[in-house]
Amino acid sequence: MSSLPPQISLCDGCETIFTQSTLLPSATRTAELLAILRNGDNEHGHRASPELRATIVAVPAELARYDAELARLDAIFGQIVAGRKGLQSLHDQCVGIVDCPIRRLPTEILVQIFAHCEAPKEWDMGPILAPLWEEKAKQEIARVAGGWLAAFSQVCIQWRRVVFGTATLWQTINLDLRCWTLPVETSRASYLHQRMIDFLVVALEHGQQTPLTLNVHGAGECHPRAIQTLAHSSRRWRAATFTLEYVMFKNFAAVASNLPHLESLTLLALRGVNEDTGALADAMHYFGCAPQLRTVEFCGPIAVVAQLPLEQLRSCTYSGVGADDIVHLITQMARFPRGGSIYVQLNFEEISAALPLQLPEVESAIDEFSVYSMQHDGPESQGVLGAIFGTLTLPHLQELSLLGMPIDEQCLRPLHWPQSAARALFARSGSGHTLYSLSLHDVFVSEHELLQCLAELPSLAYLFISDHLAVDGVPGTPDHLITDSLLAKLSPADNHDINTRLAPRLVPNLAILDMRSLGAFMPSALLNFLVARTKGHLDGGFECALLWFPGHRLYVDAQSIAYLRPWVDKKELLFICREFDPREDYKCHYTVSDLNWNIRNELIHKWNVRVQTLTTKLVGDGSVAHGNICAIIDPVLPIPEKLGSNQRTQRVVRMWTTVATEQKP
Repeated sequence: MSSLPPQISLCDGCETIFTQSTLLPSATRTAELLAILRNGDNEHGHRASPELRATIVAVPAELARYDAELARLDAIFGQIVAGRKGLQSLHDQCVGIVDCPIRRLPTEILVQIFAHCEAPKEWDMGPILAPLWEEKAKQEIARVAGGWLAAFSQVCIQWRRVVFGTATLWQTINLDLRCWTLPVETSRASYLHQRMIDFLVVALEHGQQTPLTLNVHGAGECHPRAIQTLAHSSRRWRAATFTLEYVMFKNFAAVASNLPHLESLTLLALRGVNEDTGALADAMHYFGCAPQLRTVEFCGPIAVVAQLPLEQLRSCTYSGVGADDIVHLITQMARFPRGGSIYVQLNFEEISAALPLQLPEVESAIDEFSVYSMQHDGPESQGVLGAIFGTLTLPHLQELSLLGMPIDEQCLRPLHWPQSAARALFARSGSGHTLYSLSLHDVFVSEHELLQCLAELPSLAYLFISDHLAVDGVPGTPDHLITDSLLAKLSPADNHDINTRLAPRLVPNLAILDMRSLGAFMPSALLNFLVARTKGHLDGGFECALLWFPGHRLYVDAQSIAYLRPWVDKKELLFICREFDPREDYKCHYTVSDLNWNIRNELIHKWNVRVQTLTTKLVGDGSVAHGNICAIIDPVLPIPEKLGSNQRTQRVVRMWTTVATEQKP
């Protein structure tokens, strides 16, 4: 008998068995056959021959029986293997749902991720060419329908619920009306417009009752349905930006007395062909009742701004002010409340052609007044500024800023300082007791004129002054204001010197000085100025930024650094030496050149984040210690990401005074 079991149970349930062949040899029979093969015993071979021949005949049938059973079992085995693979896939999916990290993210985190995935909309005011119209329209439809949000909603049911169930993801509506320009000439265009309206309505519904931020830009006369649809949601508006032609503003009738939550309004009114201001003037009263409105940015005919509630604004920017607008601007300034800020972009070239100006005398309660140049070629800015300064009285003025006209990425065309009118304005307004910030970013002013003004401004705490690069077509450049002489005269008198102890002290409260310099001074003059100011400042430390023009690097040597170190260690001095970066440092002032009306607040926020990030990094890697003053002295420690040092950033820079910068050995 064979050593194999005579029967194999294939299924205990149905008792299916497979019977082994009786031809299977036993161990003894196998040994006999092997012995015959080894010995060549013919006698035994002849005797066994009939039996062997019978075995040879019978074995193929048994092999066929085995093969059939194996084929049957292979089919069963394949089904079992497939079943196991299915179970393994099910197990993996269940583990992915329960234990996968992305599945375990809280809804709040998913919402933040989704909110940051879509790239910011880049606005283009140019017309859409006819061959590209349908493609652009489809892109706009996809964006109005949700853009990346729509793609996220198709990943899984959980993400779909988050996308369509989170109202805050739908609180910003960006609409490019260039796809809506009239006339609509084809049924295909009408169909796409209707699709866009449908998706716009759905997007507004997804936002539920969350505050809305709108950005609507277009050129030409556009189909009114999109604006009318948005106007019916005006109760939700919190911030709205519209770049439209005059005629389009008539479609905002539904917002009249229906803006309870509007805080920020930006209107860039474009004048169409053969279009007067009547349509715009008729429509502006729609925005006249907005109890929460605090910030306005406007570019267009200034006269229509009078219909806005100026008495409640905290900030107002007038862009592109020309000769026809200047009287309306001055008149409207009288309506602003105490604590208000006004930023004005003037077309000096156009206004100077209308000199002499007949401007009314106005008293305004604003705290901050900033003037930027849109266009000027030469000293005509002095006459225009003089006329404006000569008609204003600003008894509460705390901040005054002047900024020139951009020439290229490195410099601006300077304005000309109206010395007599400025001194009269300061005297008439009592600025010696109120003005604490004076920013002369791009202003031609002589040392004598500057010192005269500073002598009348004892309350001044912040000052920005600048040299000027050589500019083709600008006489008087290069101009060196910051010299040994100026630094010496800005230094407090030595109390130990009987001849200077009783001399009047210029700007005794000066806490922050920013100087953009070409380096027309000796290092010793700068060090003497810094030490004198630091010793003479009784209320806190003194801060100074030395900014060099691109390509005109200034260095602070190791000996000077060592000389300043004692005042740094005693928390009495913050000194910064770095390159002036026009792309960053001009942005905080020159908002009107970019049509990015919210950049000022965004930039301040970004600088706060930068400072906090740097502080965390420096303390974390052990390069600084808490409790020491921070002195940033290039090249000892460069300023990461070109941190700004000007009037806007100093409020942020003061945060640095909680950490020190000490190099590791």
